[in-house]
Amino acid sequence: MKLPTIRWPDWPPHDWRAWAALLSGIAGGAALTVFAAWVVWIIAFSDEWSTATEAARVQILGRALMLLLVGIVAVLMAQGLAINRRKISIGKSGIMIEGGGGPAAAAIDKAQQAARSMPEGEA
Repeated sequence: MKLPTIRWPDWPPHDWRAWAALLSGIAGGAALTVFAAWVVWIIAFSDEWSTATEAARVQILGRALMLLLVGIVAVLMAQGLAINRRKISIGKSGIMIEGGGGPAAAAIDKAQQAARSMPEGEA
């Protein structure tokens, strides 16, 4: 009996990056949602807290919100890096990141040209 084999699609690298961005967005969004619900449930709805700890609970919720915002930024960065073409090189002079191409490249080029053509002090 011959076992079935998995055949991966012959997608170009851009499509694989888009697929990775989609999966990271779904997984990251789900993880952040579960974490947010868990924190709110423990801090806001638990009967273990006394009224004297209200200030501490607000501080905990604030810190948890900041942590969630960092997670959201990480998910969005993962999507952006997965979808867009980029070249990252690290050398003695520092880190150099080049990106571009795609539908937004023309709009970015026009905006840069318009910014260069503006007189000093208006930008």
